[in-house]
Amino acid sequence: TGLSFLIIETKTNEHVALVDYGANQHFVLSRAVLTAAPQWFYVSALSTPTWPSIVRKLTKTKAKLAWNPGSFQLAGYKQLVPLLKKTAVLILNKDEATELAGRTKLAPAKFGAEIVVVTDGQRGAIAYTQQRTYR
Repeated sequence: TGLSFLIIETKTNEHVALVDYGANQHFVLSRAVLTAAPQWFYVSALSTPTWPSIVRKLTKTKAKLAWNPGSFQLAGYKQLVPLLKKTAVLILNKDEATELAGRTKLAPAKFGAEIVVVTDGQRGAIAYTQQRTYR
């Protein structure tokens, strides 16, 4: 089990999450999940050191991948970037997108995913494809 705290600034609704992932560190992807043939997988932050293997297995199925990587994945961006080419929808907040852009020297539209969504608190979100930007 895990434990989370949210600190919310009430005027702008900006927030910070303090998270202890607990059991997430021991996550194992079951064969039943891989053979269930869903149309989509949604993956959030994975704190287990085996996260690249888990995501790689998901990308080898016929399902599309929507992925909101966490700080653990961003810290291992050299393992993250090749997997983004197999990601249908990448979801990052503005700070995460800025961090990834700084490390890769790429603009969000060039991160590799089909669609990149960058959230920005009360200002909403921007979605990028290779061809267009949606505000």
